[in-house]
Amino acid sequence: MDLTLGLGLIIVGIVLLFVEMSTPGFFIAIPGTVLIVVGIVISLVNDPVLALGLSVVAIIPVTAGTIMFYRKLSPEMDPMTPSKDSLLGKNAIVTVPIKPDTIRGKVKIENTIWSATAKDEIEEGAKVVVVASKGVHVTVERVQGRKVRRKAD
Repeated sequence: MDLTLGLGLIIVGIVLLFVEMSTPGFFIAIPGTVLIVVGIVISLVNDPVLALGLSVVAIIPVTAGTIMFYRKLSPEMDPMTPSKDSLLGKNAIVTVPIKPDTIRGKVKIENTIWSATAKDEIEEGAKVVVVASKGVHVTVERVQGRKVRRKAD
């Protein structure tokens, strides 16, 4: 019976890993890995009570170890979407002329285009720096070889 239960858990774990491969997100990989390890433990132990006890005791460290292993495989990265605070002080290039009191102007910050406004008109191709950000719009000032002060939101 232990062998049957153990093999059953191993098969369910493998199926969960295949499901994870078809829909990545790592929601199913950890339980799948834990089921495989617990299935192996149950299969190797002849005493059903001992197998159950080892399985219960093994679940927590195996789960923690699996989570740490997967974190090593995929270390945490900075968010792909910039926050408003991360834009402050960034240099940009004007791609659509900026006129005061409108958000029709556009600037390119790194590889992303943002709606922009400024106190003064700024022509296309000008270098600017972000001094404020609100939602998906930024306020910029022309770069003129001097330090540009940052404005609070």
